[in-house]
Amino acid sequence: MAGDTTPTVDEVFPGKSIAELMDERSDLTMGALLDKLADKLQARETKVFKGKEGDEDILIYSAPLEAHGIQVQALEMALKLRGAFVTKVEHTGKDGGPIETRNESLDAVVAKYLSQSE
Repeated sequence: MAGDTTPTVDEVFPGKSIAELMDERSDLTMGALLDKLADKLQARETKVFKGKEGDEDILIYSAPLEAHGIQVQALEMALKLRGAFVTKVEHTGKDGGPIETRNESLDAVVAKYLSQSE
């Protein structure tokens, strides 16, 4: 981007990878990150509801519940780290060849459709 003066990681920390920089922080080591991920697999949350008691507005707190949204995200991340998800898909045409494409005008497509429906 023209005029962007934000330095890159290589400019600020020459010769160091992002993984090496993360390992220098005790809270970002692979072990610490995996511990955080494991904690999220057990996540719980409290729901808050608005209610009424007579004329007064009150808040009602649920008992701690399974935080399924957080747990599912953590599970997806753990499975991705284990290579359980395919991250690249290649599409091919007939017999492994290129996919055949054609360009048609909207008028041609509509005319073709209308002629088939008569």
